[in-house]
Amino acid sequence: MKNKFPLILLITLFIISSCTTGLPEVHSTPISPSETTDSAIPTSTVSTSVTQEGPILPENITQIHGIQGASHISPFEGEEVTNVIGIVTVTSGIGFYIQSNEPDNDIATSEGIFVFNPGLQKVKPGDLVLVSGEVEETYPGGGFGELSITQIIYAKYEILSSNNPLPEPIIIGNGGRAAPTVIIDDDGFTTFDPETDGLDFFESLESMLVQINNPYAVAGINKYRELAIVPDNGENATGFSSRGTLTITKTDYNPERLIIDDSLRSLPDDIPFGSTTEEPIVGVVDYTYGMFKIQPISKPNFIYADFQPEIVASTDETHFSVAAYNVENLDALDKPIRFETLAEHIVTNLKNPDLIILSEIQDNDGEKKSDITEADLTGQKIIDAILALGGPEYKYTDIAPSDDRDGGAPGGNIRVGFLYRPDTDLVLIEKPGGDSTTAVKVLDSNGIAEFSVSPGRIEPQSSAFNSSRKALTAEFEWHGQKLFVIGMHMNSKGGDNPLFGENQPPYLESEVQRQNQADIIRAFIDQILSIDPTANIIVGGDLNDFQFSNPIQTIQGENMVNLVYELPAEERYTYTYAGNAQALDHILVSNALYEKLSCFDVVHINSEQAAETRFSDHDPVFACFNLGK
Repeated sequence: MKNKFPLILLITLFIISSCTTGLPEVHSTPISPSETTDSAIPTSTVSTSVTQEGPILPENITQIHGIQGASHISPFEGEEVTNVIGIVTVTSGIGFYIQSNEPDNDIATSEGIFVFNPGLQKVKPGDLVLVSGEVEETYPGGGFGELSITQIIYAKYEILSSNNPLPEPIIIGNGGRAAPTVIIDDDGFTTFDPETDGLDFFESLESMLVQINNPYAVAGINKYRELAIVPDNGENATGFSSRGTLTITKTDYNPERLIIDDSLRSLPDDIPFGSTTEEPIVGVVDYTYGMFKIQPISKPNFIYADFQPEIVASTDETHFSVAAYNVENLDALDKPIRFETLAEHIVTNLKNPDLIILSEIQDNDGEKKSDITEADLTGQKIIDAILALGGPEYKYTDIAPSDDRDGGAPGGNIRVGFLYRPDTDLVLIEKPGGDSTTAVKVLDSNGIAEFSVSPGRIEPQSSAFNSSRKALTAEFEWHGQKLFVIGMHMNSKGGDNPLFGENQPPYLESEVQRQNQADIIRAFIDQILSIDPTANIIVGGDLNDFQFSNPIQTIQGENMVNLVYELPAEERYTYTYAGNAQALDHILVSNALYEKLSCFDVVHINSEQAAETRFSDHDPVFACFNLGK
């Protein structure tokens, strides 16, 4: 596999914006230079004699399946091909797809190919064409760990006939070809296994017409108008949760997901998970930005599902409750509806927890470039909105970061903050001296563990936290029982290789920093427990990794319990990416506190919804403990 950087990408992008609907992503196939080989071009000899019903064909016809080959890279990359015959299936502003009407009956070789031809198309679906040009492998997402698409560039073509029937689409699912449900790739591209490897399965259908019967949306449509579905109402999919989402495990990242995209036909921006369509979806198989996608050739008509948010069970006054919630870049200048929605979630869905660990709180002027880093007004607006709904009066605390040092949107200064309820006798044990650069220390006070500052930050000047949120700590007391709380928002997974990419298994670049952060947090926890093995410790927040990942396993160790394991495997999700439901938000507690656990749940109110209609991209997690009074 090679990374390629298109020489005329800017021209291509201009053409796309002129000829297709403008979108945040460019779902197209840019041109890039390619190397040549000396392989022979596969052709089939066809008689030039013709009946009155058919066109006169040249003697040597090149078949598409020969160009595609049974692999991810065409054996004829960089070579000139002539007389490539096929039926035009769909056109776009930068070219058109053709598909063979003489398939070779080998499921490993695709019968479709894209012809790069910028500008207004003179061909239309149903045209039988002869195409000549150069075979190229292009990397539409830029080539960073991604796969390529085989296409014909510098194309010339001849229309032989029109109004031909389109090739029958390949059904994915019952009555057709079944997509693998567990394996994406298990051999590092050493063999081509379209029947068992999801990565090879979709490559074998590249640029071909496919049909999805009874599609079922396993997630709400995302901000790029990509919708993850499975065929046959999910009959053959694995990993379904009780709510109908598709959850990952350590060994199953759901290769059966099909991503419906909007490059050729527009899609609504509010499709919720659980939705279906009135008729089958027919489209061509594409690949952009690390994912195989299906581009419908006609606009689907969706039947929307009814979304039902979750509500936690009520607890009595003997229970201490805590939640962790990523509020997605909330700042004091946001519209009132955001604060009203968050308050509704806290009061109604979470039943007013004693303590809430908040991630992605921005400073008072949001993403404005200024010297303001405090978020007291943001916190107060949350408090006021809760009071307006009849909820309790919370207090808010955090430590303002150094300006633009904690990652996130420039100017936003996101951080972790604590909301807590003094009316339930939850007391913040305040110890002055904590700031953006001072490290909190664990002190031994005659056999009792305590923090040097509260609230404070754990190793804020360590390189492990460069351009990343620092862990916030505080001592609390609830009816005489001390709680050591660590709020976290670890660095994001941005920069990791895609699941369907050229590196198998994918290289997780971002995990290196999270592992360094996890090592520091683990050492901090161990310091507390070395003084008091029975200490009540809570680690909560958006940890940006899965429960089975190395960083989260490091924090857990032998002395902490990740409460997500209280749920069945298919219910462990707080976030959805490309249709994969996954747990990124966690609450871990010390063994002593775990013995007092009464309840744990992920409160599904966001992750399943369409990006345009939800409050946040994360669901909150909630736990309660019987601490007595």
